[in-house]
Amino acid sequence: MRLSSVEVIPYALPFKEPYVTALGSLTQREMVLLRVRDEDGVVGLGEAVPLALRGGVGLREVVRELERWGEDREVDGLSAPSRCALGPEVRIRVDANEAWDLETAKTTLAELEPFGIELAEQPVAGLEAMAELAALTSIPLAADESVASLAEAEEAAALDACSYTGIKLSKVGGPEAALAIADVIPSYVTSALDGPVGIAAAAQVALSLAETTHPERLHLAHGLATQRLFASTIAAVECEVRDGMLHLPPGPGLGIEIDEDALQAHRI
Repeated sequence: MRLSSVEVIPYALPFKEPYVTALGSLTQREMVLLRVRDEDGVVGLGEAVPLALRGGVGLREVVRELERWGEDREVDGLSAPSRCALGPEVRIRVDANEAWDLETAKTTLAELEPFGIELAEQPVAGLEAMAELAALTSIPLAADESVASLAEAEEAAALDACSYTGIKLSKVGGPEAALAIADVIPSYVTSALDGPVGIAAAAQVALSLAETTHPERLHLAHGLATQRLFASTIAAVECEVRDGMLHLPPGPGLGIEIDEDALQAHRI
């Protein structure tokens, strides 16, 4: 069916406290809400977040690409809702965001081995360095920056570079690409500091991992409760964290309902 309207709305949500990583810090998260309507008035929501802190494109380029996408676009409609809770008990993970060299990673992980670390995410840069490190530590390694496509997932598997990979929808290109990667490497879905729409979409993918070729690997907890980091939201209805689980909204599709006043207040 043909779309009757496409809205590309850049906005920003402030963090409760500065978000600090090995690559820098943020006081707010810039995002882009995509809202489409078809000729029957059905509304669809999407979201994109720039990954400039990780070397990706900035907000302006994300907005331009979405605006180009919206020109003369056709869509198939909305999916049925899923109702389920996510996530087993929390386990200890470390994430260096590629900040360590091989020697630092080797020494640090050796010191951490007695503490039962579930996995170390992207301790070094590049799949070859990951493969070399994987042979030197008993802690399972997980890729993040090094696996952003199916081809990279296949390369990582061939090199035995990692036991797992984290998947961010904004990084890999959406749900279908995420599920394809998960068929190659055991995967967990994480947030790229997404807004409510992105979190709901990622949660749907996390549920869909049961249908991949490796359902036995679903012991991995996902990392999607980052909405707790924000001081405000643009959603009237969104995913909720209750009893240590992330719960999807009960409505159709993603179940997200936008608070129009809040969206206007956070537009940039």
